[in-house]
Amino acid sequence: DVEAFADRHPGGPGLINSLIGEDATNFFQGEFEQHAHSRLALAMMKDLSIGRLNRPKFKTHTDANESAQTIRSNIHRSHDMLFIDDEEIDQTLTRQAAALDPYEFRSLPILMRDILTEDSVIHPVWKFRLGFERPTDLLVAYPGDCILLTFTNVRGESVVREYTPIQSVNTGYMDLIVKMIGGPMTSHLLKTPTIAARGLQRRMMCLNPRSTNGCWNKVGMIAGGTGITPMLLMIDYHMRNAPRTSTGHLAVELSLLHVFPTEDECFEIELLDALEDEARGALKNRRRAQDHRRYHRLHDALPAFIGDKIIPSRKAKKSRKAGERKEPFV
Repeated sequence: DVEAFADRHPGGPGLINSLIGEDATNFFQGEFEQHAHSRLALAMMKDLSIGRLNRPKFKTHTDANESAQTIRSNIHRSHDMLFIDDEEIDQTLTRQAAALDPYEFRSLPILMRDILTEDSVIHPVWKFRLGFERPTDLLVAYPGDCILLTFTNVRGESVVREYTPIQSVNTGYMDLIVKMIGGPMTSHLLKTPTIAARGLQRRMMCLNPRSTNGCWNKVGMIAGGTGITPMLLMIDYHMRNAPRTSTGHLAVELSLLHVFPTEDECFEIELLDALEDEARGALKNRRRAQDHRRYHRLHDALPAFIGDKIIPSRKAKKSRKAGERKEPFV
């Protein structure tokens, strides 16, 4: 189902729309003078799959002499590509069940509520675990994805909010980190046994289009408070998918600066420390409690936190050599 994806297609919606209802296998695989797609594109296509074709019963652009067996082989070859090289999702498409629907809300039970910050914090941070219908249901999130939660308030109005899963592969459940600001959604999450969710929504493509697995060579991340959730998803994705060196280490450099207003508002320290240990040098994590007596804005505090590692974007743009690829700064 490409309806929601066509407008986001890097090559534009034209070719996709021209092949609706037809066999696009050879177009996708680059056999009709189109560019060959990467494994990342195959993974994204798998995310859009709604079923498996046993034999073609549609118009084709293939040569009339091409055997039906070859067509079936190409279709199966496309569908058998996995999202992520992870044993948790090493299943055939027919055995997988999507945990969420991108268009319709599904009611999910809240299995766990856990406060992550000190009780004295005015706006504490909580972790919520939302259960899927079946323990084998799967949700695969890419950096830049989010899910939508909704409920109807006492006035009959729908309240909808976006949240980011903190892991790329979610089997049976997903975890969300939420700052409790006292708004309608956060107040509702503390007392309701279930919440309606749909997704995934791709708000931003944060993967490397030049890479076969979507990973970057270097990623620098700055987060304040619960703004870390997209960064956790980025870190988890790269730790699962980044290439390895001959010694088994991750061939990627991940750097995270996580800033909190006060020490009492720090959270997920153990998780980030564990990720740093697991990455064995590929992830450098720094935490800072912002000193309001010295800094009025995060921008003013950055040089004191990480020295000359931050380069203002205008200067960085001028200093790049012609043809040099710019690495992202998230």
